[in-house]
Amino acid sequence: MSTSDTPINLQDGLIWTHKLNYYGGSIVLLEDICGTLGLSCFGIALLIVLVYFTVTLNNYLYSKYSSSFSSPESACSGPSKHTVTSDEKKDCNVDDGMNSFLHPVTHLAVIMDGNRRYGKKCCSKLENAMSLEEIESFCKQISTEIANNSGKTNSDSTFYKCTSWFNDRYEKFSHMVQFTFLDGHRLGSEKLLEFIKDCIEARIAMLTVYAFSTNNWDRPVVELQVLTTLFLLFFGKIRSIIYEYGIFIRFVSTEPKKLPIHLLKMMEYLECDSRHISPRCITLNICVSYSGQSEMVMACNRIFKRRMASSDTREITKDEISSEMLHSITQSSYEEEDKKIFTSSIPREPQLILRTSGEKRISDFLLYECAYSEFEFISKKWPEITKSDLKNALLNYLKRNRRHGK
Repeated sequence: MSTSDTPINLQDGLIWTHKLNYYGGSIVLLEDICGTLGLSCFGIALLIVLVYFTVTLNNYLYSKYSSSFSSPESACSGPSKHTVTSDEKKDCNVDDGMNSFLHPVTHLAVIMDGNRRYGKKCCSKLENAMSLEEIESFCKQISTEIANNSGKTNSDSTFYKCTSWFNDRYEKFSHMVQFTFLDGHRLGSEKLLEFIKDCIEARIAMLTVYAFSTNNWDRPVVELQVLTTLFLLFFGKIRSIIYEYGIFIRFVSTEPKKLPIHLLKMMEYLECDSRHISPRCITLNICVSYSGQSEMVMACNRIFKRRMASSDTREITKDEISSEMLHSITQSSYEEEDKKIFTSSIPREPQLILRTSGEKRISDFLLYECAYSEFEFISKKWPEITKSDLKNALLNYLKRNRRHGK
C-alpha cells in the first residue's frame, strides 16, 4: 500500500488527492470499501457517539448541583428498613420541563404564607358551609378516636401505620372545612405535596418550609384545633407518598411541647420511618411550632450543656453553632447519621428563600441560616403557586451576583 498527492484527471475535472490509499494503481475510497449503505451506517454511529457524549456531559453538570444520598447503615429501633423499589417509587427525574433546567440551588426554603387569606377569598358559598361549632366538634372527635385506637394496639407506631384510617378521616375533614376560610389551610397542605414534586423534578436536594410559627399559637382556638387536626391527618396521609417519591422528612420544632401529644408522636414516628427510605430524592424540613430566635437559643444551650459535662472552657465557635441549626425532633438519637445530611453542596443556609402572599419580611424564620440567602417575594398566596413560579424564581436567582461580602 502506498500514498499519492498527485492530481487525478477525471472526466468531470481535476481532483487533487491528499494521501489517498490505492492498491495496484486503483484508488480505494471509503465508499468503495463499505458501499453507500456502509457509509450511512458509519454516519449514524458517529451521530450516536455525539449524542451519548452530550448526555454524559449534561449528567455531569447536574451532578455538581445534586447529591446522592446513601441509606443509613444504622438500624432503627422503630420500623424495619425500607428500600424503595422501582415499582413503588416514582422516578426522581421526571421529564416535563424542570429536570432539563440547570441551576445551582440545592437548598430552597419557603415561607408558605397566605393560606387563611386565600380561604377567605374562596369561601363564597357560605350557605353550604359547616358551622365552626360542627368543625370544632369533629376535631375533638378525631382526638378521641386516636386516643382510643392507639390504646388498643401494642404500640403507637402500629396505629400510625393505619393509612386507610387517616385517608378516611382526611376526606371527612376536607368535607367539613369546605367552603369555609379554614379550607385555605387544607389547600395549602395539598399545594405543598405538589410543590415537593416540582422540587424533585428541578433536582433540588433539600426543601425547608415554614408551616407553623410559635407566634401562630395566638390564633383563635377553633383555628388552632383545625390546624393541629390537619397536621395530624395530613402527616398520616402522606406516609405512603414519601415512600413513593423518596422523601426524607425532618421536623424542626423549638417548642414541641405545645403540640398535642398524638401529633408530636406522629411527627416522631414519620421522621424515624422516613430515615430508612433509599434512595432519597429530597430532604424535607418542616418547621412546626418554630421560632428562629428560639432556635439560636436552643443551639447555644445544647453546646453549653456539652461543655459543662466535659469541663470544656473554650469559646463557642461559629461552626459549632451552625452544626446545631435545623436540629430535628429525633436528631439526638441519630447525631452521627444526621451529620451526613448537610454537606458543602447542601448547606444549612438556603441559597434561595421564597415568600408568598406579597409580604416582605422574614417573620422569625431561619434567622441564623439566612445570612447570605437570596430572597424572592411572590405576590400570589401559597395555594396559588405554580411550577412556573418556581422556575421563574430559579431563573431570577441565576441573574443575581452573589458576592458574599467580597
